[in-house]
Formats: sequence, C-alpha cells, structure tokens
Amino acid sequence: MPDVDRLKEVRKKAEDAINALETKKVKGEIPESEYEAWKRELTKNIEKIDLALEGKNNPKAEEEDKAIDSRLKAYPKSQIEAVLKGLLEGSVESLAPVFDWKFGSRYPRVEEDAGLATEESKSLLEKLCESGGLQREFHDVYVKCPKCNSFSVRSRLSCPSCSSSDIVNGAVIGHFKCGYADFTDRFKKENEKYVCPKCKGELKTEGADYQKPGIWFKCQACNKFFSTAVIKQLCNNCGALFENEEAVLYRAPSYTLSPHFEKGIVSGLLIAPPVKESLSNVGLKLEAPFIPTGNSGEKQQFMMGIIDTNAPEAKPIVVDVVSSDTKVDVREVVTFFAKACDIDASVGVLIGLPAFSEEAKKAASSYGVLTVDGNERKQIPSLFIKVIESITKTNVDEVKKEIAAIKSALGV
Repeated sequence: MPDVDRLKEVRKKAEDAINALETKKVKGEIPESEYEAWKRELTKNIEKIDLALEGKNNPKAEEEDKAIDSRLKAYPKSQIEAVLKGLLEGSVESLAPVFDWKFGSRYPRVEEDAGLATEESKSLLEKLCESGGLQREFHDVYVKCPKCNSFSVRSRLSCPSCSSSDIVNGAVIGHFKCGYADFTDRFKKENEKYVCPKCKGELKTEGADYQKPGIWFKCQACNKFFSTAVIKQLCNNCGALFENEEAVLYRAPSYTLSPHFEKGIVSGLLIAPPVKESLSNVGLKLEAPFIPTGNSGEKQQFMMGIIDTNAPEAKPIVVDVVSSDTKVDVREVVTFFAKACDIDASVGVLIGLPAFSEEAKKAASSYGVLTVDGNERKQIPSLFIKVIESITKTNVDEVKKEIAAIKSALGV
C-alpha cells in the first residue's frame, strides 16, 4: 500500500482535478454529463484513499478476493463453462429447477451439461452466484416436514367437526322450502327440473326455489356439509401431521446470468484456449479476469489483461465489457479510463453492449480508449479474439493517448 504522504498527495491532486473540471464545465469546454462522470469517479477515489488512510481498506479486500478465488477451485473450467455456455450465448434465459421428492430441487440441464450429481450441480450454481457470475431469481417454494426434513409431503383435508378425513366434495343444491341440501346428483331430474329427495317438491327457479352455493364438502363419518375443509400437511416419510405454519419452506431459485457477469471470477471462461496459446507463442500472457493493484492502493478488476512476459516492466493491455439497456454512456468510459490510468495500462479496450452513445465514443477517442460495439453478449468471445489480434499487430505506444491532468489527479 502507498505510504501516508503518497496517499495524501494523490488525494490533493484529485481534489484539484475536480475544481479544474468544474471550471471547464462553466466555460463550456466539457459537457455536463462528462463533468458529472469524472466528478463521481474522482470523489470515489478520494473516499477510497480516506479508507486506506484509516487502515481499513486493503487487508480485508485481499482476503475477500482470495475467498472468491477459492470457491471455484474444486470445479474444472470445462464444467463451469458448460453451465454458463447457454446463458452466455443467449440460447438459455435461465437455469430453472424441477421438483424432486428426494432433493427438493434438481437442475437436469446442469447435471447433464456439466456431468455433475444433483447436489454437486446445486453447489456449483451457488458458488457461481457467490463469485458474481450468476444471480438468483425466485422460482418456487416447496414444503418440507419439520420433523424429518422430507420433501415427500402432501395436503390432508379433514372435517372441521369430527376431524375425519373421510370426506367428499361436489356441487351442492339447497332447497329453500324444506331446507334440505345435498349434492346436485341427489336431486333427481324430471322433465329437466330438479326434484327434492326429501319433500318431493319441484325446484323450478334458481334463486327463488333453490340455490347453488358452489362446491362444498361432506363428511362421510358425521354427514355434515361444510364449505371449507381443515387443511394440514402429512409427511409420507415419517407420518407426522403438522399445521401449515409449522411447515419448513424451501426456496428453489432459478439462476440467470448476472448483469455484471463480466466482472465476476468466471469472466476468463470466455477466452478460448487457442487464443491464450497464440499469445503465449509471441511472448504475451493472458490473465482473465485481470485484477491488479493500482497506484491508489485499490484493486482494479478487468475482464482480461495482456502482459508482455519478455518485458515484466511493460505496461499491461486491459480489456473490459460494459452493458446498458439502451446505449453505453460516457460515465462507463470515464470509469474504465480511471481504472486503466490507476494501473498505468498501455492500451485500454472497452467493449460496449449493445453499443456506445456518440458522446461516449467522442470521450473515449479523446482519452485514447479503444471502443468496440458488442451488439449482443454472445458475440463477446469472437470480439475478444478480434481485439487481441488487432492489439498484437499494433504499436501500442502509438495507441494510448493519456490526459496528463487526469492521470496526475489519479496519482499515476
């Protein structure tokens, strides 16, 4: 971590940069949106420096990063990639469960694609959530027995008078004249009219002679009619009979791709092995995700970083992805550039989903950030390959156009 004097110096430069940007905004040299984006990034940087000065920042962050990394170590990348493939390509919207008497929920697609047992597949999905690749969404709630935790539970309806479960139900008719009520099939029809089995009177007009209250229950043990049965839950496994409020509720989620999946630990799975090999052949190392520590003392996360193994002191090339419901705006460009400056990247490439706004493209051009419209998420892997091929054929020293004032404000 930078020493106290260094942190204070960076903090002062960030404050000066905010004041300078405000002056430019007043003079009309930069648009309001760009000013707000930079102010937000610089203010965020100041807040992080304040935390670092208080000694609350880096140790805990490093521990959390290690914990995230360790969550997926037990699973081969091929299994993780198999789970995410359909979601990344857009052919699958979500990984939804099916009910299972033994396990509660199962994810057949995950089991099949990744070759995992039921519990292993559920564990992998949870770890992918914890790592930022997936997010949970509500799918259903299943009932478990509070005594033995079995999912083999069924509803038991009983009579509210004698508690017998020997009940039947059906459409009911009530005769106003004699007060007799019974199921519709007990009233014999003569000439398309109902006849009361008790008083033999004819039921001519509904609402005047009789009523049909709907579906009712009748207890075969005590012969009483009732509109609402008592409902309890019966465990098929241990025989426990319990009230609804005693039930253990098991939430079965479905899983969808996190909107910020590109920031998660699984981002490296988008990079095809041949690409890594081809980079290695020319002395370049690919790290995905790429999480270096910046000059501010903060860890900055990118989708991937390319490092020249023949020149360890060389500045890295960084690539990232941002998404928006409409078009990616200038704030995302500013955020990316601030991160790239913090680690002193040689080239920054930003892929936008579905595309960048014109204002964002202009800002990126002035900052020396290369932008690529992604159009659709499933195109990202091929875009990465094109970006890498383009970068490796380019003189990177001529690509990066740094803005000295902002770099200075960020402590680079």
